Amino acid sequence: MHFTAMIRNLERMRAAFAEWMIKEEILGDAFFVDIEAWIARNEPYGNDSLSVSVFDSSTLHTMLNYGGDTMEFDDLVESFGFWYELAHSWNMGFYPIEGYDYSRLSGTYASKLQDERWRKKAATVKKRAEHQCQDCGATKPLDAHHCYYANMREGFESWEYPLSALRALCRECHIRRERSEIRLRAFAASLTSEELDALGPAISHAIYWHQTAAMFSSLSVLRPEERHLQAALEILRNGRNDPDRRRGVYLAWRLNPRSPPHERLQHAGDQLLCINGLAIRLRVQRGVAVEVGFQADRAREGQLDILGLGQRPEPQFLGRAPGRPD
Repeated sequence: MHFTAMIRNLERMRAAFAEWMIKEEILGDAFFVDIEAWIARNEPYGNDSLSVSVFDSSTLHTMLNYGGDTMEFDDLVESFGFWYELAHSWNMGFYPIEGYDYSRLSGTYASKLQDERWRKKAATVKKRAEHQCQDCGATKPLDAHHCYYANMREGFESWEYPLSALRALCRECHIRRERSEIRLRAFAASLTSEELDALGPAISHAIYWHQTAAMFSSLSVLRPEERHLQAALEILRNGRNDPDRRRGVYLAWRLNPRSPPHERLQHAGDQLLCINGLAIRLRVQRGVAVEVGFQADRAREGQLDILGLGQRPEPQFLGRAPGRPD
């Protein structure tokens, strides 16, 4: 019975893990291998695990091997009663936590919130929020709010969610938030699944580079006329995020057009481009570069497209900027 319950937890963890990687845009080629299939491969490591994850070209590889932010990943795996260990640099095995209770709890939802595993998770959420309401900033007593619930088929327990699925809210904001999320789900009924899948990453990218209020304001002024488009662009232009903001490392450096060829960007090697003062801006998630953008002091229209504006680079860990807090 214990083994069966453990395997069910393992399946839920694999589902939660995959969804988390999709949300974080780090899934890449990562996939799970059942232990029987793994043993049949005659690999030298991981054969004593319950399951193996392979991630050769996924950003997960960089995150785990080169010092990326693994706090949420570690917490999610532990939430289901497991720990992991890297085998090769491109795979890891999952193992059961000794003494963990894998049995499903009975009783009401309120009673499950008394479980020590939920109390620990809720305390972590509030600590990460510096004991302030993440909606209004108040320092009143806080709730840890689930921003979504998995479907009944998967049936996650209250503590079996990634930290980013939870939000520290005061009682007033908690009540308001529930209503807002219902309205958002009602709006979602007007979109296809493909549009919903595109919506999250699109907003995430926009509010990384631009202030959230500016992004929404620019959308609200959009109309069919050219002047409305220009107004929206002006709002975004004035609402660019400060390079020194807390959410990630935002690096830029300038390239001298007269520098030796080996010091130039590969795509900027053509002197005919005549681009002066090129800046490269990297969007970093969990310590890993996931997107690059270009900006130049002087460039003709269309030249930045030649450089591949907005193209994603091969992920690499960049480290933190000097003097920045962890």
